[in-house]
Amino acid sequence: MVTVNIDGQQVEVVEDTTILKAAEKAGIWIPTMCHCEYFEPYGVCRLCSVEVVRGKRSRIVTACNYPVRSGFTVHTNSARVKWIRKLIMEMMVSRWPNVKVVREMAEKLGVEKPRFVSLEKDEAEDACILCGMCVNMCNDVV
Repeated sequence: MVTVNIDGQQVEVVEDTTILKAAEKAGIWIPTMCHCEYFEPYGVCRLCSVEVVRGKRSRIVTACNYPVRSGFTVHTNSARVKWIRKLIMEMMVSRWPNVKVVREMAEKLGVEKPRFVSLEKDEAEDACILCGMCVNMCNDVV
């Protein structure tokens, strides 16, 4: 077992547990669009980005597939993390403005109007948002 500090909370988990799972255990929400507990995580949406501090080093990692280590301090809502998530969401909204899950996540993250114009805009309500869930379902389950 290892102890990791997530947003000031000490969380004890089995080594190699992902940051996302450790945060869930602590009741801390981290947004995701491509994560599904039934599939191997791969972090394609990047919305689960968090800031990991170890010693004097700080880096941004994807929580869904990054394993915890003893001595980690994880920030799920730092200014850097909020900026990255907002940027990602703005790009998603500019590309898929009518997809319900994109609009809902944008609202949760405080994104109203994107600063970007997508050259590959898809206004269909059922547009593929490239989350990989269908591919995983076909490869792993079917």
